[in-house]
Amino acid sequence: MVDSWRLLAELVGLLGLSLALGLLARRLRQTAAIGYLLAGLLAGPKGLGIIQARETVDFLASLGVALLLFGIGLEFSWHRIAALGRRSVIAGLLQFGLTWLAGAAAGRWLGLSASGQLVLGNVLALSSTAFLLRILQERSEMDSRHGRLTFGVALLQDLLLIPLLVFQSISAQGRSELEGLADLSIQLVKGAALLALIYVVVRLVVLPIFRRADAYAEREAPVLLSVLVAVGCSWGSHVAGLSPVLGAFVGGVLLADQPVSAQVRANLAPFQAVFFTLFFASIGMLAGIPSSQQAPLVILASAGIIAVKFLMAALALRLTGCPPRVALMGGLALAQIGEFSFVLAKDALDRRLLPAGWFEPLVTASILTLILNPYLMRAGHWWANRWSRRQSRLGAAEPAEGPASESVIVVGFGPAGREVCRALEEAGVEPVVVESNPALAETAKGYPTVVGDGTSVETMVKAGIRTARMLIVTVPDPGTSRTILGVARDLNPDLRVVVRARYHRYAEPLRHLGAEAVVDEEHHVGRALADVARRRLGLTSGSS
Repeated sequence: MVDSWRLLAELVGLLGLSLALGLLARRLRQTAAIGYLLAGLLAGPKGLGIIQARETVDFLASLGVALLLFGIGLEFSWHRIAALGRRSVIAGLLQFGLTWLAGAAAGRWLGLSASGQLVLGNVLALSSTAFLLRILQERSEMDSRHGRLTFGVALLQDLLLIPLLVFQSISAQGRSELEGLADLSIQLVKGAALLALIYVVVRLVVLPIFRRADAYAEREAPVLLSVLVAVGCSWGSHVAGLSPVLGAFVGGVLLADQPVSAQVRANLAPFQAVFFTLFFASIGMLAGIPSSQQAPLVILASAGIIAVKFLMAALALRLTGCPPRVALMGGLALAQIGEFSFVLAKDALDRRLLPAGWFEPLVTASILTLILNPYLMRAGHWWANRWSRRQSRLGAAEPAEGPASESVIVVGFGPAGREVCRALEEAGVEPVVVESNPALAETAKGYPTVVGDGTSVETMVKAGIRTARMLIVTVPDPGTSRTILGVARDLNPDLRVVVRARYHRYAEPLRHLGAEAVVDEEHHVGRALADVARRRLGLTSGSS
């Protein structure tokens, strides 16, 4: 039996090391999750040996994954999941299938058994939703086109975890295809029953309690109820023989459309921070520091994993009609191994589907892909920008101008873009709209519209960028804005450019790139809030 105080000391040591390395990673302008991975590697049995109660840490990490997926579910209501679109689903299935085939083929070439090939395909096909989400949020790319698509693909991969575990179980038992289909059908029925139960409990029990005013009489009540819902959904899924993360995610989605979702998210934030750290540290503990003989093989394996996953994901995105820039960035974002890949690998090891000597090098190589992923995404932006600038310098070969000269081009027809176009129209100026989303472009029928990516030279030339008098960039993604700005400046050096900056830290870099004016959202929101507050207080309002 584990000594409680010894366990507490180990957790304090692990969290302290994670904090130090996480802060170091942030100081080096990387995601803190890299520091947590390294902390687990150092604290594990192959490192400093701080952690002895490994099973307890693994349990807490599993609970952390469930809370993390619950939080992700709170961000994605059914409507927002549906808005991810058919393209995300098709691209996700293509990416999974192509990567699985490549992984199984590699396993065959390396001499693995049929079951080993199955496992290797499963492990390589999944990417990390948690890691991807954290990077996209830190880089303010969640609302970018490649951000939405890749998150949709990663979410689809997570939903495939249950059938993959079932297939591994069938393979381990050597059962027939008919028995395997029967097992899968039972799991699907269990899943449907679980979804129905969670729906009933959340809608008929949880929400009424949250809505009752006396539930907030005690400060602890909403916090306890938030934790109860998240952990209860996970526990119910586990009891049903399904993955705990499935129940947690569904519970979050069911609450996402409700007014209480913001309160639940705030209540769980401190718990998620601790469990998120433990989760990535626990992954780090699965790995070992490779010996001098193993190091070249681990590095080679990591490079191979990244190359295969990038190529398959980029190909899948291109086959679904994504422009090259989106395919490049999406492919790089998905070129890492997911947290559920470790679940599949551990399950395969326990069932003896994967040779024992394969597990640690595979996990170590996979962790290396996570560590390299932020650098790859940063390099991807650099290459995409460089390619776009090169294309703009070769603009003589581009198609003729589309709309009339002296036009005002508005890139993006979301809520901000629509407001800009409406204001320009009221002032007697007919804007030219550039929108990459065909569905949004359909709503811009009242204006000359070019359907295409604003980072593409061909699209911008078609929109009349060479003779335009102004360009207004309304897209929220700072990386895309920088690329559009660079392309526009190369094609029309005298062009006046107004750019939207989602966060204050991106305003100055956009000005350095040549934007005449940058609309800093944080600054303007702060001024607007102050003006409203002054008016409500009956004070003299400042200028807006």
